[in-house]
Amino acid sequence: LTLSCMFGFLTGMWVSAIPSALVKLIGVPLLAPAFGLLTAFRGVMILSGPPLAGMVVDVVGVKGVAMVVSGVALSVACVFYILSVLVDRRKERRAESEDIRGEYEAL
Repeated sequence: LTLSCMFGFLTGMWVSAIPSALVKLIGVPLLAPAFGLLTAFRGVMILSGPPLAGMVVDVVGVKGVAMVVSGVALSVACVFYILSVLVDRRKERRAESEDIRGEYEAL
């Protein structure tokens, strides 16, 4: 029961954080296409995940390997997310420094 409550709470937080993260990353004009692509990718992954896990179990013969593969995939996704946040921050800093340079040159 405790794990179910934690899962529901954390999933709810993730669902509510997606729109603000998308707006920050790509802006309001591209929000609708971004939601469409996000939903499409989620659908493809949800449909392909269980057959791929079954294939891994059939090839290796150990059921626990599917969980390890899933964990590795989640870890790789986390790395890509962290990289995208770092790249976005770097772009913001460059834009701010260019604005400051432009204001300084105007003086």
